[in-house]
Amino acid sequence: MHWLSLSRVLKTENQDLVEAVKLADAAKHELEERRQYSTENFNKIVVTVEDICKKYNIPVTKPRLVSRQTNRSNIITDSVADYYKIIIYIPYHDLFITHLQDRFLKHRNILSNFSCLFPIETKSLDKVACKTLFETYSSILHDDSPEIWISEIEIWRRRLVGKNIRNALDALDICNADAFPNVHKMLRVMSVLPVTTTTNERSFSTLRRLKTYLRSTMGEDRLNGLASLNIHRDINVDINQALNQFFSVPRRVNLLKK
Repeated sequence: MHWLSLSRVLKTENQDLVEAVKLADAAKHELEERRQYSTENFNKIVVTVEDICKKYNIPVTKPRLVSRQTNRSNIITDSVADYYKIIIYIPYHDLFITHLQDRFLKHRNILSNFSCLFPIETKSLDKVACKTLFETYSSILHDDSPEIWISEIEIWRRRLVGKNIRNALDALDICNADAFPNVHKMLRVMSVLPVTTTTNERSFSTLRRLKTYLRSTMGEDRLNGLASLNIHRDINVDINQALNQFFSVPRRVNLLKK
C-alpha cells in the first residue's frame, strides 16, 4: 500500500500541508507507474485471486453481457482478466490519481510562494514569489510596502542558515515576532493551513458522551464548556479560580450552608 504513509499523516493531529503534498506527489507517481504497466501488475493480482478461488472451489467468471446496458459498463472481451482490468483496475487508478491531484497537488501554487521563507527549499530568493505572497496576504501584514517585506525575508533567510528547520512550526519557534513581524505572521498562516478535517471530526464524538439527561437540561454555554474540557484535556484548569468564578455568580441555592 504505497499511500499508507499518506493516510497515516492525514490522521495525525499536528498535520503539515508541505509533508502531505510531498507524500501525495509520491503516491501519485507510484499510481501512475502502476497504471502505465497495468497489464503486468494486474496479472500478478489475477494469479493470487485464482489461487484463492481454486482453494475454495469458486469459479472465476465475468457478468453476463447484454446488448443494451445502462447500469454498469458493458465491455466485450473474451478474457476474464481483461474484463476486470478494464472495468475495475484501470478506472480505480485513474480516479485515485484525479482525487490526489484535486485534493492536494493543487496546493503547490500556494506552497511555492511560501518557499521563499525557507532557504532550504530555494537557495536564491525568488522575488516574484515574495511579491505574490505579499499581494495575497497584504491585508494582514504589518507593512504595506513590498520592499520592506522582501528586505525582511532576506534577513530572515540569513537567520536560518545552519538551522535544522523541518517545517513551519520549527521556524515559528525561533522567529522573533518583534524583529520579523511579517515573517512571523506568514509562518503562523502556513502552520494552520488546513490539510484535512480529521481533527474537527474527531471532536464530534464528544457530544455523544454528553448526551444524558443532564445534557437535555443545560444551556448552550455550559454545553460548550463541558465539550471544551473534554476535547482539550491537555489544558490544566485551576480549580480554585473556577470555584471563585462560580461563587461570584448570584444564586438562590446556598452552597456554603452546612
